[in-house]
Amino acid sequence: MKIPFAVHFESIKMIAKHSVPILLAINDHDFQFEGTGVYLRKGTRHFLVTANHVVQTIEPNRILLLTDIDSASSIQARSSIATSDENADIALFELLQPLTHFSPIDYKDICDLTDDACAIYMMGFPATRISRKNRKHIEFEQRFILTKKVESGDQHFEHFDERTNFVCDFKKKKVLNGNGQIVTFPDPYGMSGGGVFEPSYSKNNVLSGYTLVGIMTVWNQRQKRYIRCTKVSVLR
Repeated sequence: MKIPFAVHFESIKMIAKHSVPILLAINDHDFQFEGTGVYLRKGTRHFLVTANHVVQTIEPNRILLLTDIDSASSIQARSSIATSDENADIALFELLQPLTHFSPIDYKDICDLTDDACAIYMMGFPATRISRKNRKHIEFEQRFILTKKVESGDQHFEHFDERTNFVCDFKKKKVLNGNGQIVTFPDPYGMSGGGVFEPSYSKNNVLSGYTLVGIMTVWNQRQKRYIRCTKVSVLR
């Protein structure tokens, strides 16, 4: 089933609300963009998941999340867990309080990628599209990649395990943007930790639901193509 591009763009407006920019406190007065996370909920518990390499060298009190349009505060985590496995590359924080400017995806909507997925969306914040007006003001530009799964992931990545990973195609050139123009996609630095989603559509091309199926971890810089993802079975 071929889904019109206009339908894809409308669908991602709903999915985009789960993506969270992750910041690093440089000092008491300044911060910088570090990567992307996904906001989750299981019952009354709330979580932030990201790629472990985004946060592993940062002291927890220096990880910042947006609390308002122009302000951020240290992550308030009850606990955290991360994997040192280079294939998985995933970190999870249980938050003390819900995030106010983002919507969580529910645990029941965290499912493995199906074999007949009609589309895959990868979402995050490319670092080259983050702009600074001053030391305390950052503007974020979220981007999404419409893609599909590719086979033989071990041919594209040194660290790959089919039990843990899957690989999606990523073509920088000739990408259709939201204005209907053909553009070159920015390098996906900063999108690490972002969500990989599988949408479902009715016969009338209406979005009937979507699931979180993976977390982006690394892209093939040499070929400037392919992005490795961690399966949500690891997250679950």
